[in-house]
Amino acid sequence: MTQKFTPQAGQTYQNISGLSYLCLDAGDYLPHKALMQSPKSLWTFTAVDCRLYEDGRIDWAYYTELYYLGLKY
Repeated sequence: MTQKFTPQAGQTYQNISGLSYLCLDAGDYLPHKALMQSPKSLWTFTAVDCRLYEDGRIDWAYYTELYYLGLKY
């Protein structure tokens, strides 16, 4: 079971595939969305429709605004 949630800036979360993501920004004006970054690869993106599982892992419906090392794709 999941519930919609908005990640907290500065917190690291594990997604359902086991990878870790750092929340860089999650404004109150964007419920259930957050700017996330993989500390390992530095891929940065906006996660949309974030969900929290009972075991503390997260997931999102899709992502937008993909960046890598300052380059926008």
